[in-house]
Amino acid sequence: MSPPTKSNETSERFLEDDSIGHTTSSNVQPAEPVIVNGQERLATTTSDGELSFVGLIPPVDKGHGVASEERQDDGPPLSVRSTRKEPTNPVMAKLGEMMSNLHTDDNPDGIISLGVAENSLMAKEIKQFYGEAFGKYFREQDLTYGDSMFSSQRLTKSLVKFYNHYFQPYDKIEAGHIATGSGVYGTMNHLLHVLINPGEAILTSAPYYLGFDAMCTKRCGGVLVGVPMDIDADGWESEGDVETRMERAWKKCEERGLKVKVVIVTNPGNPIGRTRKAHPTDHRGTLLMNFPLSYFRSFFLPIVERDTLLAYCRFAEKRNLHLISDEIYALSVFDNPNLPNTVPFTSILNVDVERELGRTFSKKRLHVLHGMSKDFCSNGLRFGSLISQHNPECIRAVMSIALFMKVSSPADTLFYGLLSSPSPELSETSDTETTMTTIKSATDAINVSQPSEIGDSFAAWFVAENRRRLTDSATYMTQWFTDRGFKVYPANAGHFLWVDFADRVGWDTWSKELDGFHGVFERRVYIVRMNCL
Repeated sequence: MSPPTKSNETSERFLEDDSIGHTTSSNVQPAEPVIVNGQERLATTTSDGELSFVGLIPPVDKGHGVASEERQDDGPPLSVRSTRKEPTNPVMAKLGEMMSNLHTDDNPDGIISLGVAENSLMAKEIKQFYGEAFGKYFREQDLTYGDSMFSSQRLTKSLVKFYNHYFQPYDKIEAGHIATGSGVYGTMNHLLHVLINPGEAILTSAPYYLGFDAMCTKRCGGVLVGVPMDIDADGWESEGDVETRMERAWKKCEERGLKVKVVIVTNPGNPIGRTRKAHPTDHRGTLLMNFPLSYFRSFFLPIVERDTLLAYCRFAEKRNLHLISDEIYALSVFDNPNLPNTVPFTSILNVDVERELGRTFSKKRLHVLHGMSKDFCSNGLRFGSLISQHNPECIRAVMSIALFMKVSSPADTLFYGLLSSPSPELSETSDTETTMTTIKSATDAINVSQPSEIGDSFAAWFVAENRRRLTDSATYMTQWFTDRGFKVYPANAGHFLWVDFADRVGWDTWSKELDGFHGVFERRVYIVRMNCL
């Protein structure tokens, strides 16, 4: 089928200082720079098939000099970056309001969250484990600053085994290849801080994860450039011809005086799938929804194919760019009976790029991110890993600012416990009471001096059981919406569900969808609009 045609609606905003102006879709065309407070800033207008720009484009020095700050009677002013006026992002604006009034058993009139990537399918089990295991692994030493600038030495050793086991890297991972921080969000921001100079560009396929806006621009000063995906023969968005898309974007950035320094690939894809079929070209009325355990939460993200990863590597080598692979959903991959011809998850670390491409590839440019938030239902514990195997200068540079993102001892202890404790002996048919009792027995059997091997650990059981429950949840929720006439876009990884509401509620323009987003929120439900990703 041919791609549907979007409306000709346009919007315009100005990006001042290092503020973020969230592009409401992947279809944003850069207009001419405008003069704001004596300096050039970027204005954007939406238009089909063009790049999106988020962040500050450095001003051209035209002799304006540095503007003096006006004196205030009530004391010296705060910095410009802390008091800047940012263009409004409706989704993020409502996120804070939702979090401060979240629906719970104790707050039944609160706002129901169907728009945050939190997997609660195994929350009871992981809470039980943490409660039992923490006291066994927490040491007096954990009340100090610890024995490493990153995670503790014992956890780092376990991480080495964990990533070598699950990511199957071509070159074995060593302790010196890993830097850790308080969540993947903060860890990527710190990585970008050492990779780019303010005003340099970061390319990523669009639509993209909403959090990239701040992650790639705040503090590090980057300019995030969303590169629209290709449309395949069936009218679906896909990675398609990666090199052609990225090369075109690189040239347009050069024409604007923007130096491109980094390209980001999300694997598994977030939020758009990376294999044969993902999502329709016209996203109006397409909602990203999360379902907690009581709502049968599920999220489907197709996996990135090996050839696609190689295409990113080839482009990064050609243009001498850093290549970041965000693999935060690596172990949340599951079987989806409604999605044939899927490919297994392949970490970019598993690829022998030079042999498979038959050309030179500098491994110094490759950096991988993972964390415990998504795969272990532990968003609140804030733990992220950076793996950079062939760039010790990068690891040292991150270490120089490591105290800004150091992992807390409780999070360090709990993740070490996950990787070191014995697996509970449970079957797929075990009821809740049996599961909880068996988890307690497994934690009672912990021998701190003899940690379990990764394949026999609590983490290994957790990953397998979580995948099984994601399959059940995905199957149930897909059928639930299909039976009610909604179109669902299946995939096989992650924690969300894409549902197309356009035909049912008449959201056939971006403005109608925005009105619908606000209308749903007024009824105490928080969702994520497709064109905000």
